[in-house]
Amino acid sequence: MAAPRVSPSKASVTHGETHQFDSSFKGPTSKRKCTDVFCCFIFILVILTYLGLGAVAWIHVDLRKLLHPTDSYGWSCGEEGTSNANKPFLFYFNILKCSNPSLMLSLHCPTPQVCVSQCPQSFFSLAEVQLNISSWSFYRNFCRPGFNQPEKSLSDLLADEDCPSFIMPSTPGWLPYPSSSCWLLFDV
Repeated sequence: MAAPRVSPSKASVTHGETHQFDSSFKGPTSKRKCTDVFCCFIFILVILTYLGLGAVAWIHVDLRKLLHPTDSYGWSCGEEGTSNANKPFLFYFNILKCSNPSLMLSLHCPTPQVCVSQCPQSFFSLAEVQLNISSWSFYRNFCRPGFNQPEKSLSDLLADEDCPSFIMPSTPGWLPYPSSSCWLLFDV
């Protein structure tokens, strides 16, 4: 079925006056020119700057820092040929301190971090360990490297941040590297 025809007088009322084709019309301005050359030049300059920065970063970057997590001392976890070669996971003493939104500007978590051979699978507190000294051999793996003073008072251990106040069950992170960080398990 064909659409109904609208009379010319009714079309001019609803859509305005119709214009006839004018072959001498040259557009809204008679002297046209390309105005995007300057913007295109700026865009190409920015792209070249990004490529230059990328090249400088590639030449001077330490890929170990990208592939292996780094503890509080600057040592890479799981890196071959170092004392941490058999400790591929990074453990945070208190990962909850890292969840503060104001830390996004500094990109640094204020809690001590150590390299460990495995992420903890059970909950321990430092107070429990001091009461049951037999579990110290496991707990000291999560203390600062070289620390082995279970007789130190609990308040001194926490003040000096020699050991974490508690250990929660965690799992290696989702990064596709052989080294990763220990992340809390919330389904336990």
